[in-house]
Amino acid sequence: MEKVGKRDRSNNWDKDEKYFLMELLEENIGVEAKGCTLISLNKRKNAWQKVLMSFAAKYGPTRSLKQLKEQWGRMKLQAKKEDKTARDEAAKTGGGAQNACDLGPLDISYKGPMPARLRHTDEHV
Repeated sequence: MEKVGKRDRSNNWDKDEKYFLMELLEENIGVEAKGCTLISLNKRKNAWQKVLMSFAAKYGPTRSLKQLKEQWGRMKLQAKKEDKTARDEAAKTGGGAQNACDLGPLDISYKGPMPARLRHTDEHV
């Protein structure tokens, strides 16, 4: 029986890559198309291919389609977690901490089909 080796680690995602991924996903609304019909599946597949091609054009072939999808999933989960924390904080007696709603520049809206407009900070314009 062969031992299964560790997977190769890829480079960490930097802030610019995350912002660019969000911009691409905002432009390609088909990535969040709901449904299992052939039309919606093709729409999602084509939208993700466009995102991959645009991402590769800017950063080179450093990320696979699977890595883009996984990063998008992690970003949505992080946004959900931060939103829940902010809502829980605001629901506390006295309204909680005053900065409970400051979620940061990579905050995305997971409630709608696409990320909310990017909040541009002085660091990234």
